[in-house]
This record gives sequence, C-alpha cells and structure tokens, in this order.
Amino acid sequence: MTGNPDALTPLDVPKPWVDKALAKLGGPTFGYECVIWPGKVHPNRYPIFGVTLAGVYRAQLVHRGLYAALRGPIPASVYCCHRCDDRTCVNPYHIFLGSSADNMRDASRKGRMNPAYGQRSNVAKVTEADVLAIRLSAEPSHIIAPRFGVSPTAIRHIRNGRRWGWFKPETIRDRRSNRGSNAQQ
Repeated sequence: MTGNPDALTPLDVPKPWVDKALAKLGGPTFGYECVIWPGKVHPNRYPIFGVTLAGVYRAQLVHRGLYAALRGPIPASVYCCHRCDDRTCVNPYHIFLGSSADNMRDASRKGRMNPAYGQRSNVAKVTEADVLAIRLSAEPSHIIAPRFGVSPTAIRHIRNGRRWGWFKPETIRDRRSNRGSNAQQ
C-alpha cells in the first residue's frame, strides 16, 4: 500500500491477490445477489484474505480489495459501505463509498442504530420502576443502594441524571422537596 494506509488504489491490490480471491469465489461474475465470502472472517465479521508476495504475507479486507481492483480507487478516510448490510458480502457492486457520517446516516435510515438502553439493555441492573423509586426516595445513597443491588455512586448518578437521564416520567417530584416534606412529618 502506498501513502495513507486507508487509501487504496487498483495498483495497491496485487493481481495475484485478486486472482486468488476471485478463484475462491468461483470466478469474476458478480450479479445482483450478495456474494458471501467462503473464507476467513475477521472477528469484526469482515472477510479477510491474504497472499504472500516476495516472501511477505499481506492480508486485505476482501470487500475493499475487490472494490479497489474492480471498480476504482478508495480515497483515504473513505468507508466502503454495504448497500446490502451484510458484512460478509464481497460483491463490489453492493458497495458505495462514503464518509463516516454517510455510513452512520445509512445505518440509521435502515434502523440499525437503535441500541438497547435502560431496562431493555442486557446489562441493566435496575428497571424504570426502580429508577422512579430511587429518585423519589429521601434515603441516603449508601442505605438504598444494597436494596437495588448497585453502588451508592450508581444511586447518586441515577438521582442527578448522569445515568438514566433520559428517563423523565411526569410523576417524579423534586427529591429535595420530598426530603423537606419528610422532615416536617
């Protein structure tokens, strides 16, 4: 690769690499369907393929290598975005070039940017009802924390909005006024 390691031109993709990659796919024919890579896949789920040239092993992301070899150069800091949303697809005609923002907009438009949060998250330790109870409670953090299985710091973060700040049910009263009413009783 020349220049910026993100940049990729047809000259950066060795012909033996392209020939071996196409042979692994069964030929250079790309239609409308996804072409799923039958070989090694990186832990990030993108196909990789390597070739040894002049004694030096060189691995390449397959979709980027085939795009550069068959469709044209990929400028530095430009993403190869999948129209089909299948990371294992290496059909260069399913790829479009775009910025990071383009990639995020595409993912959002296709409904892939909706991470689980709150009690829908698989790591949540409290529910929305727990958050409401924590915010309404006048008890000190170190007293209430064991009841919910979290640390006193987590209780403070829930109360001050650093955690669960998006959760704002209409029924939450100001904690300070709640403490004041308890003190008067």
